Amino acid sequence: MYRWKKGSHSETHPETTLSENGLDQIVRSLYLAVEMKDSYTAGHTERVAQYALAIYDQMDESQKRMLPRDDLRYAGLLHDIGKVAIPDLILQKEGKLTPEEYEIVKLHPTTGADMVEQIESLAHISRGIRYHHERWDGRGYPHQLKGEQIPLMGRILAVADTFDAMISTRSYRQAVSAQTAYEEVLRCSHTQFDPQIVEYFKKAYEKGALQVKKPDFE
Repeated sequence: MYRWKKGSHSETHPETTLSENGLDQIVRSLYLAVEMKDSYTAGHTERVAQYALAIYDQMDESQKRMLPRDDLRYAGLLHDIGKVAIPDLILQKEGKLTPEEYEIVKLHPTTGADMVEQIESLAHISRGIRYHHERWDGRGYPHQLKGEQIPLMGRILAVADTFDAMISTRSYRQAVSAQTAYEEVLRCSHTQFDPQIVEYFKKAYEKGALQVKKPDFE
């Protein structure tokens, strides 16, 4: 069931039953909007979702009961939807961003979460979108949450998103190898990332479950 909502004073459409396929189509349309805006992120959302699910599959059954698999998949596909609001001159800029430009980029988790909250069937996954740039040590954004204050969905996406970002060429830097990115994720356990999620990531990587893409520099 879903409604599009524009605010507390707006009209809402009659509730409509959505099949899983129908919800998939809505999610696909949304994340493709980001990829069409920024060619450097082409495929990024799907890979982040895939890596997140590979991590999820290593988790204990008790943890899985706290987070439906499809919720994590949808959050992975939509984690960067807020970038549609970032000006192209900033999003596609070559070279280092200015402090002011970086502050604009840092708005995308909040913007994206606010957008997804307007879709009733997806509103509950907005916390994964809002908090995927928080850090285990409390030095992330937008709210400097720390440790388990960060929702589980956000902690998983933080690892998946960072790993894919490192092995992908962007306008401002070249990709690194999958092995280098893997070692960096492990190094950042207890600081940037939840150490337990890093352990699940390690298991998935060692099993070959991540299906890591060919590095951009090869």
